[in-house]
Amino acid sequence: MGIFDGYLFCADCDGTMTDSKGLLAKEDAEAIRFFQKEGGLFTYATGRFPKHIDKFTGLFQPNAYQIMGNGTTIYDVENRRVVHEVTMAPPREALDYIVGEGLCHLIFVDHLTHSVGWARAVEHRRPWDDSNMNTDYEVLFAPEEEGWHKINFCFETPEENVRVCRLMQERFPQYQFVCSWPCGMELLPMEGGKGNGVRYLRELLGDKAKTVVCAGDYENDISMLEAADIGYAVANASELTKAAADRITVSNDEHAIAAIIRDLRRGDLRRGDLARGDLSHGDLHRG
Repeated sequence: MGIFDGYLFCADCDGTMTDSKGLLAKEDAEAIRFFQKEGGLFTYATGRFPKHIDKFTGLFQPNAYQIMGNGTTIYDVENRRVVHEVTMAPPREALDYIVGEGLCHLIFVDHLTHSVGWARAVEHRRPWDDSNMNTDYEVLFAPEEEGWHKINFCFETPEENVRVCRLMQERFPQYQFVCSWPCGMELLPMEGGKGNGVRYLRELLGDKAKTVVCAGDYENDISMLEAADIGYAVANASELTKAAADRITVSNDEHAIAAIIRDLRRGDLRRGDLARGDLSHGDLHRG
């Protein structure tokens, strides 16, 4: 038996598992492989979709299904298949309102394999916009073979993001509106969200997931921290995310995943010990 038998670790990617440059450090990859070798199940719970996570291939292979699209999709990356998904009918009323009121100028509709974007005008585009960007609002509603998983709204400032998110939560309670990064809000079906994804995966795994550990940095991670037995916020997390967490660890630039696994390895969950870095990386391998 391994020391992590019965553990399921679900980690947010951007801002948690990856550093501020968007890279997974070798120290974290090594810790993940150790966790898996000792019987633990490690996967990610991300807002991204399969095409974005191939960069981790060669560093480690998740050994549990992946939670993608902010809980709207449970995915089997090894066999390239969808295990479970939640989609929604195009929320025309909500989109018409936010566009008609001039509350947002840049929107992306996420499907499983691609996104379709709209910008009110060319000057609202971002450097990372791709060929699917259009200034025709109706392009968002073109017939699609794939369902609508989630919608991304991009803002100029964090203050604008929070203001519009709170407004939309009040006006359209039939959907989930959540701030997913400082200048970005997402609209999700009510059955979506990382918390629902974690609960579904846990049920699917049964006794293999007796203890669920989750780690995140932003408000779209709060529901999974609440669904976890042990919820960690990284030091760079938003204040709301920290408030929802059971434990606060080091930042994503200080190998947060390795730090959490060291903490679990030690079996000492006292707040503060982890941030002080009591264990060296080599302690992962000590009996």
